[in-house]
Amino acid sequence: STFVGGPGNDYTSSKFGFLLNNSNQLTVCGKCSSGFPTTVGAYSQTFAGGTYDVCLLQINSSFSSLIFSTYLGGSGDDAGFFLTTNTLNEHIISGSASNGFPTTACCYDASFNGGTSDAFVAKFNSNASQLLYSSYLGGSNKDVAVSVWTNADTAIIIGETQSSNLPVTSDAYDQSYNGGYDLILSKMGLSCESSIADFIIPDTACVNEGITIQNISTGGTTYYWNFCSTNLVNDPLGVN
Repeated sequence: STFVGGPGNDYTSSKFGFLLNNSNQLTVCGKCSSGFPTTVGAYSQTFAGGTYDVCLLQINSSFSSLIFSTYLGGSGDDAGFFLTTNTLNEHIISGSASNGFPTTACCYDASFNGGTSDAFVAKFNSNASQLLYSSYLGGSNKDVAVSVWTNADTAIIIGETQSSNLPVTSDAYDQSYNGGYDLILSKMGLSCESSIADFIIPDTACVNEGITIQNISTGGTTYYWNFCSTNLVNDPLGVN
């Protein structure tokens, strides 16, 4: 038995914020205050602000040594509610995030959308030294991702929202906010791999990662595209 904490209040999700691996090493996520113990080489040893940051730690089987421990947070309050792993032993966390929360270049949404919190999904490598993927998901009011499951590099997110403008897809079961708290059911890719977009001239490509654009118009010899965002990871590559 051991304590793990700093001088303030530190919490973990009592049901879904921990995992035991095949080596009996315990991995835990939660919300932690300034002064929480971190390890050299971890993604972040610095408390980012607010009252709580997300924290992720792993302790050895005898509870005698921290294997890794890191913060993840923005300028306000952040919390990790659910922890899972994939076949590469990468750690995937969902929860609530404040403005300034770290995001990755290829993420779905790099900008805080407002309210008291946005939902987030983040993926760390096996020793929590690198943030491989991190994205907001939210509208202008409160949004929280309470659970996340992964299938290959796709996350299934379950949460709750008070935002009337939460992003929904065109063929979604319900595209309208119903009042109070609504459930969030969302599927998000967790990879920075390039995607291919086919288009028939003229068209507009809205992207958040590097893409290859393929001209499939009959007899087309020139590539045309308009971008709704100029913040591209890579320039588009035309393929005829």
